Amino acid sequence: SVRFEHGSQTTVCYLTTRSGFEIIGVSGTIDPINGNLQKGRELAEANARQILWGHLAFVKQFLW
Repeated sequence: SVRFEHGSQTTVCYLTTRSGFEIIGVSGTIDPINGNLQKGRELAEANARQILWGHLAFVKQFLW
């Protein structure tokens, strides 16, 4: 599942796997007046998925 929290300059994405493991991704904006909420969500989720793939690659090295 994916959920988001928004601050004035930061978007946080909580990505939860089926096993309950939670990855946190973040994105930020320099100018909150011109910030794009949808773009912030996309970047925060992409950051969380990148972190998740890093964890999966670490685990996968032990399977070969």
